[in-house]
Amino acid sequence: MALHEIDSEISAWSCCVASDVSDYVSKVLRLGKDVNYRDKVSNAILARNERIFDDKQVSFEWARFLTRAVGMVLDEKTLAIDMAYTPNAWQKNEFVEHETCREQRRWKRSKIVESFLS
Repeated sequence: MALHEIDSEISAWSCCVASDVSDYVSKVLRLGKDVNYRDKVSNAILARNERIFDDKQVSFEWARFLTRAVGMVLDEKTLAIDMAYTPNAWQKNEFVEHETCREQRRWKRSKIVESFLS
């Protein structure tokens, strides 16, 4: 949601996404105890809520995944045309794509390490 663009005191990726249980607890405690921070996060989310509720990219990404999962050969441009999907400017942002990939790699690594430890 790039909340840091709304308020620079809100960290770009670490505000509301936890990496593990203890990180989740610390984020919840900060949001629960720090009224000013909670208000800033809340206002930033309200300013960007269209990215959650009006995001056609989610449907496009699911369609892209499912076509690959069932073995259909369909390029992204054709799929986008079929779905009448045109990404918004903020969805084209290379930073967002890079950070999303980085977070996915981090999550996959943590799951692999977790599987070895259990």
